[in-house]
Amino acid sequence: MEYCSPVSAPVYKTDIKRLESVQRRFTKQLDDLNHMSYEHRLETLCAESLELRGLKLDLTMMYKISRSIVAIDDSFFSFTINSQTRGKLKVFKPQCANNARTFSFSRRRVNCWNSLPDTVRCALSLYSLKSLVNDCDFVAVLEFN
Repeated sequence: MEYCSPVSAPVYKTDIKRLESVQRRFTKQLDDLNHMSYEHRLETLCAESLELRGLKLDLTMMYKISRSIVAIDDSFFSFTINSQTRGKLKVFKPQCANNARTFSFSRRRVNCWNSLPDTVRCALSLYSLKSLVNDCDFVAVLEFN
């Protein structure tokens, strides 16, 4: 369910809930967890919602792109290298006129990426980025989307 999530991630709440229901149903079938709420089951299993994992995978991909770990066309993202007013490695959000572009990977996580602290965006390694992202609170971002 996470395969190629940066390419094909659901954007509408109904689609997200439908996809999340697969994990919700699976965790409910586990012994001694069926009486708990979904959030409590995830906490007990030390698991995350699919929506949160998708967000973290997208941010990891943006980091790989910003560090040229993943080679893509230069026009995909426009990064600021070092700016006093905008911060380091922030992304310019391009304007678009249709939903196909609006919900594409190059636009849907730009606000979240830009709201991360500079220490996260400028992490020295992929491992340290993942550790720093795990410490971030994305509740407001997930509620907004």
